Amino acid sequence: MLLGGETVSLERFESEETNEHGIKSPRWAAPVEIQGVGVDIPDVSEPRDGVTRNVRFDYHLYFPPGTTVGDRDRVTVRGHRCQVEQAGEPLPNMFTATVFRTEVLVRRVTR
Repeated sequence: MLLGGETVSLERFESEETNEHGIKSPRWAAPVEIQGVGVDIPDVSEPRDGVTRNVRFDYHLYFPPGTTVGDRDRVTVRGHRCQVEQAGEPLPNMFTATVFRTEVLVRRVTR
């Protein structure tokens, strides 16, 4: 486990359902709490035009070794819903077979 790691909620994408009007809506599995996730904030981009009211927060998340995070999964970090921008899967070292932490890039989509 990572010293100082955080608990992150992960909702895995299950499927898309089509309603009676032909509109597709995604369905996610129940959230799973994952402990020991490293959270890094490499960039906070503020709007440059002076008019836009949103600020973009990107997080780099380092999940425990062996964790797979898909590109349509949802992640909640520090109480904020995030969209996966760069999915991650387990990556073993080709020389030692040690599995590295799974690195995932997410973008905050709620305040």
